[in-house]
Amino acid sequence: MAPSFNYHRYFVEPSGEGRPKGFTPPQGLSGLFRGHVTPLFSPSVGFVLGATFPMSPFKLKILFGLLFFAGAAMYRAFRLRFKEITSDPHIKNMLILFLALSGYVLGCFRAYSWDEKMYVAESLEGKYESMAIEVIKNPRVKGDRIEFIGTIENMDGSKLLEGSQNLKAQVYLYDVSDGLLAQLPKVGQVVTVSGKISVPPRANNPGEFDYRRYLMDKGVFLQVKGNLNERWEITSKRALHKVFPSIANYIEKRIDDLFVGEERGILKGIFLGDKCDLSPDDADSFRSAGLSRFISVAGFHVGIAATWVEIAVKKLTRNVNLGKISAIGAAYFWAGLSGFAVGPFRAFLCILMKHGAFWSRRKYNPLAGLAVCGLIIGFRVPYPLLSVSFQLSFAGMMAGQVVGEYGRTFTESFDLGMIRQRLLESVLMSSLLFPILASSFDHVSIVGFLLAGVWSMFTVAAMVCALPMFLCPLFLGKIFSWLPFLVLRGMTWVGRLTAALPFASFSFPAPKAAQILSYYGIIFVLFSIFDEKNNGLVTGRDRARTVSSCSRSGQRNAMWRDMWSTVSWKYVNILVLSAILFVSVFTQYYFIQPQVVFLSVGQGDSAVVRFKRSVIVIDTGTEDAARRVLIPYLKKTGVGHIDLCVLSHLDADHAGGINLLCKTFDVNEVMTCPGSRDAVVQLIQGNGKSGKRHGVSEVPRVIEAHAGQVYEGNQTTMTVVYPGRSDYTGSFSNEDSLVFALQFQGFPMYFEFWGDAPGKAVATIMDQVFRAGVPIQGGLRNGDFVGDLPMVPIIKVPHHGSCESLIHGFYQRLSGPSSDGASPAGVAVISVGPNPYGHPSFSVIEAAGNAGFKVMRTDSCGAITICRSMGTVLVLPYHSEKSFHLGTYVPLWRRF
Repeated sequence: MAPSFNYHRYFVEPSGEGRPKGFTPPQGLSGLFRGHVTPLFSPSVGFVLGATFPMSPFKLKILFGLLFFAGAAMYRAFRLRFKEITSDPHIKNMLILFLALSGYVLGCFRAYSWDEKMYVAESLEGKYESMAIEVIKNPRVKGDRIEFIGTIENMDGSKLLEGSQNLKAQVYLYDVSDGLLAQLPKVGQVVTVSGKISVPPRANNPGEFDYRRYLMDKGVFLQVKGNLNERWEITSKRALHKVFPSIANYIEKRIDDLFVGEERGILKGIFLGDKCDLSPDDADSFRSAGLSRFISVAGFHVGIAATWVEIAVKKLTRNVNLGKISAIGAAYFWAGLSGFAVGPFRAFLCILMKHGAFWSRRKYNPLAGLAVCGLIIGFRVPYPLLSVSFQLSFAGMMAGQVVGEYGRTFTESFDLGMIRQRLLESVLMSSLLFPILASSFDHVSIVGFLLAGVWSMFTVAAMVCALPMFLCPLFLGKIFSWLPFLVLRGMTWVGRLTAALPFASFSFPAPKAAQILSYYGIIFVLFSIFDEKNNGLVTGRDRARTVSSCSRSGQRNAMWRDMWSTVSWKYVNILVLSAILFVSVFTQYYFIQPQVVFLSVGQGDSAVVRFKRSVIVIDTGTEDAARRVLIPYLKKTGVGHIDLCVLSHLDADHAGGINLLCKTFDVNEVMTCPGSRDAVVQLIQGNGKSGKRHGVSEVPRVIEAHAGQVYEGNQTTMTVVYPGRSDYTGSFSNEDSLVFALQFQGFPMYFEFWGDAPGKAVATIMDQVFRAGVPIQGGLRNGDFVGDLPMVPIIKVPHHGSCESLIHGFYQRLSGPSSDGASPAGVAVISVGPNPYGHPSFSVIEAAGNAGFKVMRTDSCGAITICRSMGTVLVLPYHSEKSFHLGTYVPLWRRF
């Protein structure tokens, strides 16, 4: 008879008398991950990976078939020789791999369902005269519009097809009346809207806020912008549909009645997760002080609420089971208020499993809890590993387990007190979460980890003091609201004081994959070395008994062999990983090969050039684009100093962000078109209003460039082609736009930046090239070489691809057969966004394509990165899955 498989035995760790023979408690990092038998962990990891990064359906069918036959073979083996097979470590590893791949297959199927839902959402895009939308989240007034989340019931009087139903949409209602603002639609009502349905915009640049990803975390795949026609109430089919929104609406109304100012915003953040009422200054201060993550509904708050409820119920009823049931109910309630966001929902699941393990007389296994949460939340959240909330929540849970394990170990080994133990745990937690925080945010608060205990006490005090205000009548709430007011005012004061410290927060560049892997590798190797030293007393005695039975030479060989196998290899690993980390960080700040990034800033221009230690910014886009795109990108890539900012002309879509750029970074020089020095200084100072500099501590040096001038530095040559001293009109607009060429010494890449040069300026330059014989960049045209490598031209197309700037022969002068006859001869980059001008023109795209250029648009490709890779010119669009190379491949031994 085949042995039975006890699933419950493997789901949680046995305790007490039920421990299997030979069971030892986990010790250190290896014990934390190997000491528990958790078969759900590997399929959970595989499921999350598959749900985020699925393979193609054809490959998935092959993998599914292989797993089917492998599973059948293992099932037969398990029935015949279960105990012998599972005792073999190699067979165990194969079983773990099988479970992980099975989870990956299931995750791929879940990813396909999200792909189908996104496809359905894209098919609904368009304008509609009438859309019936059911309100499922409390509407909020923001400026001149009303926002809420709803589900689309029908469009233009016809119901949605199967598969299109229950699609959530973020709704924006404009042109609202005063009567509507006084009485907003309620949850469960259906409103009729006329407007446009679209898919939320995604991030087009590194470091840019991804609005589509933000809404997808809430299960929202559409956005509706329009006007409200009429509304009426219907009976909701879901009974619980209104419960949590109604409670949240009551709490929000009570907070509005009792508090004003920043205290109102803090309380809404703690109880509802809504920080909209916080002023921008307070939001920045709390972010720098590390307090921002405590002013939100997170798993931390759910755990605190459940713990306090459990303690209170136990004290009142002296019933342990009733206390645990109350804790589960409190966790569910708080998670429901947050809309079952990732962090609160994970905390609720962990509390449920922890108390379930208690009732089943088992010890709760955090690793098994993590696996179950990964499966459930990974199924619920679209593409989970791309969600910042998913990353932070599960990374925090894992880090908490590691910190708890080693906090106790360090305390026992070095006899630390409570204060030093808490400080050590804060340092360990910040060390483990640092790469993830640096990847997700542009600022990382150092004091936020060191003062985590202080912020926790403030948050708990605010929750305890304010909770009775929601349960008592309004007049009593007004009388006793002074206590939470003092706590919140103290929290605000301490947060502002902490944020003003010199090193409260730092701006770190987003780490690359090699940096993250090497960083965590070093930490885990250090932990394993500490484990060996901590357990050295027992292992040393066993080693001494073994060695003493050998001869003297055998003892010596055994000692060296044992030391090399246990310690030396780990130090070698640390040296190798440290070298990888150093090289990766060094190349992030020092570019050995040139890189040019054309940012997607909408209907405007902005590019960043990096080579060696120099940083050149070419145009800034509008002020809004600079705030959304340019500044976050520079921070994400670790830029702290800008050597040169080139303003092709002073239109808002090219120079609107110069004030913000100079306030945020140290800009050495600003280059502009002829005669515009004073106008640029006024722009840097904030249009010169009231004579104030608006945060700019020092105005950078402003230089005016003219045709024929050549600027050299760091093996970079910039040649100005237009306008000449007699060409500019003084309008500082398109007619005076700078045109210049950029080349890097020893690299076969050639860039032309044409700004918004009109057809007249382009014709003048073309006349100089072909008739007057005045070359651009020293005679650089078709057939030029760097050494024996052909030059690859990259053109920033004039005036966003306007047909007015197209002159015959513009692209043909640089076209020619590519090195391999198949790849494009060059790249024509069109910086464009939504506009009413018809940019880019089809004639421009056709002319560039006929001349052998690969046309790339920033509105569809996102940011376009052009650099050197594998001896060729690599063109890497932000949204395209496939990059391509230009030029001649150079063998590795010839690249340097």
